[in-house]
Amino acid sequence: GYICPMIVIWLAQFAIEAGRDLYCARLFSRLIAAMAFDTVKKQRTDADDVSEVSARVEMIEELIDFMEEEAPALVATLISLIGSLVFLFFYDVTAGAVMLALLAPIILANIVVGVRSFRLNRALNSERA
Repeated sequence: GYICPMIVIWLAQFAIEAGRDLYCARLFSRLIAAMAFDTVKKQRTDADDVSEVSARVEMIEELIDFMEEEAPALVATLISLIGSLVFLFFYDVTAGAVMLALLAPIILANIVVGVRSFRLNRALNSERA
């Protein structure tokens, strides 16, 4: 009785996810192509070095890859975290409060590491070869 509806739901979820992945791949590929074309066109008129133009196009690809892969994962993680906390509070207020208190040092550590990483990345990217 329960297995058929579950299979239908799983197949529907699979089809929707596959369709979304195909759509996103096409969308982000077009976005990379358009931004890269515009960048190369502008840099050529500015008579920039080929290696600089290539580096800028590579950075565009990395930015689009981030928007395609990392940003949705970050949003999904935040939604999962908030949803888990809400459910934990409904289940047991004390356990929810303890978990919320445990999040504070984790968030603080992530901020400290993120700031250091940002500074290091900025320093490495601002070096001239």
